[in-house]
Amino acid sequence: MKSQRAVWIGILISALIAWYLTTLYHSDISIKEDDGVEVEAIDPALLSKPLPDFAVITDVNEKKQRFFDYLEPFIDHENTLLAAKRERLKTLNAQSNYSAQDRQWLLDMVQRYRIHAQLSEDSVIEDKVFAELLLKIDQIPPSLVMAQAANESGWGTSRFAREANNLFGQWCFKIGCGLVPASRPEGETYEVRRFDSMSGSVSGYFHNINSQPSYHSLRALRRNFRLVGRGHEAGEWLAEGLLAYSSRGEEYVREIQAMIRVNKLSQYDIGVLGNDPG
Repeated sequence: MKSQRAVWIGILISALIAWYLTTLYHSDISIKEDDGVEVEAIDPALLSKPLPDFAVITDVNEKKQRFFDYLEPFIDHENTLLAAKRERLKTLNAQSNYSAQDRQWLLDMVQRYRIHAQLSEDSVIEDKVFAELLLKIDQIPPSLVMAQAANESGWGTSRFAREANNLFGQWCFKIGCGLVPASRPEGETYEVRRFDSMSGSVSGYFHNINSQPSYHSLRALRRNFRLVGRGHEAGEWLAEGLLAYSSRGEEYVREIQAMIRVNKLSQYDIGVLGNDPG
């Protein structure tokens, strides 16, 4: 009887852990990323644009350029969306009263970006909540996105990129939510998440960087670049906040920084993260 009880307790604990991890990484799935801001809709043709077969491109420089060209519109859309959200936040922060629609949007953002604040429909939204939202709702330098996508997907040729639209190695924890890595250690339950489109993969990456506690230092660095208006140099420096992205830690960070330098990716950062501390 005791052994049977122990088995059930173990199953319950495993289920709770799986639920927690799923919530930690993917609690945003039910909330539309573009709710509440007016931006030009992403081209429907882009949403369904298939990943090119980069493996057949033999010229290395051509392969790299086509990879960056493919990613750039997705990245631009996410950064435009974040800029619009940020402007709405700053406008609301300057007001003393909000419409019911504005208040609900703020409560949605607090939930979506995992702000630790107990708010109800009647709560006073304090300055520190706005400050935390502005820290998290911000653009990501294209150079950083491109370098990580290239690194994690083998320049768009990996199994996970081709079969799951996953360029960034994002995980999920529900059985069948993605692809099981061949090298997954025995006893582990994670899968490499499957996205319906490449747009979903890029959006998921942006939200991961902007909401996960693991990347707080990256967001703090980004805020500092905002203060001095040096966004065009931010990608390489913000990579310092990616220690938790890979088990390789600092080695991974240096690799991403080298990819940004070698491929001159900072040119894509012009116009992103200007002098706007919020």
